[in-house]
Amino acid sequence: MIISDASPYDVDRLIAIADAELGKGYLQRESFLHSVSLPNHLLRVAKFRNGEPAGFCFSFHDNWRIIKEKLQLQRFHHLAQDETSTGVLKTVAVSALYQRKSIGSLLIQDALQELQKRDINFIIGIAWKNGEQVNIGGIFRRHNLHPVGEIANYWTEESLSEQSDCIECGIPCYCTAVIYKLIGKPKYDNTIRR
Repeated sequence: MIISDASPYDVDRLIAIADAELGKGYLQRESFLHSVSLPNHLLRVAKFRNGEPAGFCFSFHDNWRIIKEKLQLQRFHHLAQDETSTGVLKTVAVSALYQRKSIGSLLIQDALQELQKRDINFIIGIAWKNGEQVNIGGIFRRHNLHPVGEIANYWTEESLSEQSDCIECGIPCYCTAVIYKLIGKPKYDNTIRR
């Protein structure tokens, strides 16, 4: 398993993974291509040696003030000072063919390491919750990210404007976002093999 920056050549295969695992239209082609060109955006892909992608992780960093506004996290203003460099673990998706093989954990571990290489130590993650199931919550906790709050119907407006079809709700999405915060140092799992 190799984890590297995504390239424009990966777009169709990563969109197919996102469509299947997150809902059709969640990852838009234009925003994908834009993201891979921005210096503060990290779109990392886990690939097999033959080049087949197994999954991806999108993260980015900016100051807390901008992130609060961009991600509608104003109610969490107390977590950091406005100018604090902040990393966000925004989206992780692994193909159904390769789930339960620690690839999601490997992608999170890689994203945390990449953010820390950029001296980003205040890191949050966004997970979706439908009912009582929190997608990726267990992986976040294994890496020392802990829940700090929830936002009901977090993706409703975005799913309507982008016409993205949530795999749980359809259009619109009524899933809740669970916000996680890195507490202390990340925990890395040295038993995961690439």
